[in-house]
Formats: sequence, structure tokens, C-alpha cells
Amino acid sequence: MILIDENSTIDLDQLAKQHFETLILPQNKKGSYHATQSLIGRTKKQLDKDVLFPNRVKFWNYFLQNHYVNLERTICSRPKVLSDIIIEIENLVGHNILTNNISYRRASLTPFGNIVSNVFGYSNYRDNGLAERKC
Repeated sequence: MILIDENSTIDLDQLAKQHFETLILPQNKKGSYHATQSLIGRTKKQLDKDVLFPNRVKFWNYFLQNHYVNLERTICSRPKVLSDIIIEIENLVGHNILTNNISYRRASLTPFGNIVSNVFGYSNYRDNGLAERKC
């Protein structure tokens, strides 16, 4: 297997960290996170909506607790750590909270999986112009 690190001229860990910093970027002078443009803002907003669903609250709090350390791990980590994160989340809220019919070729999102996809969605990042790479 060819690793991307072997053929890259840039520090991918640093690039991931910069990407994370852009995703969580506060949008106002008070340092509050914008409810649609910031990943933290979208996560907090969805937590407020899901307050009556205990497993969803646990899920969102997993990313928001301890100064967003698990959110950063999710965005910046390599595949081995991402596998560990999946196990941690499944231990916290159970299996199949995000997907149904998991197989090698196919999986479908649950209604909550669609919500998570929208919160973490790349379209939010693309739509606000932050996806332009500045080299």
C-alpha cells in the first residue's frame, strides 16, 4: 500500500490542524462560534435541538467536552485513531446510530446520520469561501 505521506511535499498533520482551525473559526468579536459557519457552532446548535434524545446528547457532548479535543481528533487524526474514535462513540451511544445496512459495498444513513452529515458537512465549509487553498 502506498501511503500519501510518502508522496507529499507538505506536512499533512499541519495541514489537517490548519483545516480544523478554519472549521472552528469564531465569527464575531466576542469569540462566539457562528451557528452555521463554525463546526463548533453547528454542533452546539444541534445539541440544543436534540436535548430530548439522550444518545444524541451524549454523541454531541463527546465532541464538545474538554475544549473540543474529540472534535479535533476526528478532523485531524489518521485512520488508526479514527477507528478508535468510532469504537469510543459506539461504546457511548451504541451501534448503528448513524448507519443501517452496513456492508463492504453499501451503508445507508439513519435520520440522525443525515443530521450528523449536515453538521459536519463539507458544503458548509465550501459555501463560506474558506475552502480556497492558500499556498
